[in-house]
Amino acid sequence: MALTDQTFLQLITRLAHEMNDCVALTATSNGTTTTFVDNVNVNSGRESYDGWEWFGTSSPNSDVIATVTATSTNTLTLTPAVTSTTAGSTALLVNKRGRGFRIQDYKRAINGAIQDFNGTALIPTIEVIGTVYSDTTGYITVPATTAEVYRIEYQNSEGRWREIKRAMTPGADGWTAEPSAAVIRIEGRPSVEADSYAVRLHGYKRQAALSALSDACSFDSGGIVARAAYLLTRSALDRDPKYAQQILLYRQEADDAMSRLRVLRQPGTVTVRL
Repeated sequence: MALTDQTFLQLITRLAHEMNDCVALTATSNGTTTTFVDNVNVNSGRESYDGWEWFGTSSPNSDVIATVTATSTNTLTLTPAVTSTTAGSTALLVNKRGRGFRIQDYKRAINGAIQDFNGTALIPTIEVIGTVYSDTTGYITVPATTAEVYRIEYQNSEGRWREIKRAMTPGADGWTAEPSAAVIRIEGRPSVEADSYAVRLHGYKRQAALSALSDACSFDSGGIVARAAYLLTRSALDRDPKYAQQILLYRQEADDAMSRLRVLRQPGTVTVRL
C-alpha cells in the first residue's frame, strides 16, 4: 500500500467525522458479549448513546455491527451480542440520535464516490502477470482492474526486463489489444522471445470497490470523502434540510479533486479492457 493510500476503515472514520456523526471508542477495561466499557467517552450524565450504531474496528469484532440499547456510566449495552471486548478494543459509534447515517450508508457512499472517480481518473500501475507467457496460446489476460496499457515487457533469463514493441497493424510482429475480450495478443518473433518468461504491463488501472476494512484506495482521500459526503447529503435532503447548505460545498470539493486526478497518458496508451 502506498503511503498516500487510505484503507476502507480510515475513509469510513474520516467521512463519519466529517458528517459530525462519529464517536471513536477505546475500551478501558474488559467488557462482555453485550457490554463495551469506555470510561473516557461514555457517561450517561453527559450523553446517552441509546439507538446509536456500534461498529467494531478491532479483532475479533472487526466489521461487526450492533445497536446500543442502554447507556450507563462508562458502559454501553449492545444488541445483538458480539465477541467479548477487552481493554484496548476499538469501535465507532455512528447514526447520531438516529438522524445520522448507518455504517452501510457510509460504505455505499465511499464506493459510490470511487465509481464516480473511476469515470474521470485512473491510477498509474505496473501489473506483473501471475503466470508466465506462453507462445502456444499467444495472449495475455488483462487484470480485472487494468484499463489502459502503453508498454509491455518480459523478463529474460538474465532477469532483465525487455520491451515488447506494439504492432503497427493487426497481425504484425508485436502486441495488440482486444478490449472487448480483455486480452493482449503477441505475434511473431516477440512472442517467441517472451515464451516461458514473466511479463508485466505498464498502464493505468481503475480503483476497485472496497470491501474489507483493510482494502486500500489510491485516489485522493479528501476527494473521495468530499464526493461521498455529497452523495450522503443529497440522499438525506428529505430527512434534514440542514444538508442543503452542505451539498454545493461538497460537490465543489469533489469536482476540484477529480480535476487534480486527471492523468496525462503516456504516448501510445491504448484501452485494453472495456
